[in-house]
Amino acid sequence: MAQFPLAGLLRLRGIELDAASGRLAGANRRVQESRERRARSVSSLGACDTHPADGPALLAIAAARSAARSQLAALDALITTADAEQQAAQAQYRAAKMRTVPLEKMAARHQLEQTAAELKAEQSALDESAIRRTSSR
Repeated sequence: MAQFPLAGLLRLRGIELDAASGRLAGANRRVQESRERRARSVSSLGACDTHPADGPALLAIAAARSAARSQLAALDALITTADAEQQAAQAQYRAAKMRTVPLEKMAARHQLEQTAAELKAEQSALDESAIRRTSSR
């Protein structure tokens, strides 16, 4: 059976697709982690006691809220960056998939053609054998 002529290219495209898939999985994980981290920060802010006992406590609460807002802004920026990385990784994955799928289809078609040729050759051999048996009797 003849090897698929583009087998090397198909392997290369498969490696590229696997790499793109890995990058996409990592980007998806970073997006999820960033969003979970922000959700934890928001929920911890909601759990804070906001009833100050005196003036210094009120100032401490105000400072904590200001710091929390800064932290949330930083987390929002992190989420925006992670989303952009995820979209880029998704585009790379789609491009790699688009380069790989046609080759996979060609390889499958090549395999079918090879199998059909082998079956035809086998059938011809069986027919030849049957003709020889009937003519020798």
